[in-house]
Amino acid sequence: MPPRRDRRWSSLTAKTKGKPTFVSKGPPFPCHRLPDASFERTRTPAPGVRPVHELCKQFRFEAAHTLRRQVEAEASRRIHGHSYRAEVAVRGEPAAESGMVFDLGEFEAVLAGVRDGLEHRFLDEVDGLGPATLENLATWIWTAAAPRCPKIVRVTVFRDSTGDACSYFGPAA
Repeated sequence: MPPRRDRRWSSLTAKTKGKPTFVSKGPPFPCHRLPDASFERTRTPAPGVRPVHELCKQFRFEAAHTLRRQVEAEASRRIHGHSYRAEVAVRGEPAAESGMVFDLGEFEAVLAGVRDGLEHRFLDEVDGLGPATLENLATWIWTAAAPRCPKIVRVTVFRDSTGDACSYFGPAA
């Protein structure tokens, strides 16, 4: 099979002994570009405004459940399982002494405890969850994580196999 040739690969030369060489023409995606001077000016906060960072951590879990609904009612009532992915986001100003919004080690420990409450469980039997919908899972994860994770701003639960997702932004004020 001939070597791949696109804008990132140079032509084959005797110098490379017939092997393709990578010619960097900049990062392939604009979001990975290094900021230029004008970008730096737009990122500088106004006087008196403090920078805010959002830190996210994901975990995956497998679980089974039943569900009473109108569409696909028969299949939903039978015990069935899904692979889920959850993302928890915290937001805040980095602490002066640590430079962190929330210690990633502590963040991971909090989410490990939450994950243990869901991993390979029959969700119909998880206390406080209710019907095992994406909405209820996101709310349950928030409720389980919030006591040890006070800067939480969002929980999103994904069911990647079907492209479904639900985000929860906390209790209404």
